[in-house]
Amino acid sequence: MPIPNDPMILLSYINTQLRDFYPSLEEFGKTNNIDIKIIKEKLSGIGYEYNSSMNRFVWIYCAADLAVFWLVRVSFS
Repeated sequence: MPIPNDPMILLSYINTQLRDFYPSLEEFGKTNNIDIKIIKEKLSGIGYEYNSSMNRFVWIYCAADLAVFWLVRVSFS
């Protein structure tokens, strides 16, 4: 099965596959003959990176992201 092109759908797909079937991203890539560097590049483009201890892609945020989040949240309260 080809992997999704849309980064958000790819994120959901990969994390579900890792949770349900694979002990690591490397094992997922090897089993499905997929270059995991491509997956990492696509998902880093939307702010996610692979966390091997959690075996999932997680959002990498910075102080600027949090500041924007709180400004938006406060302005809509």
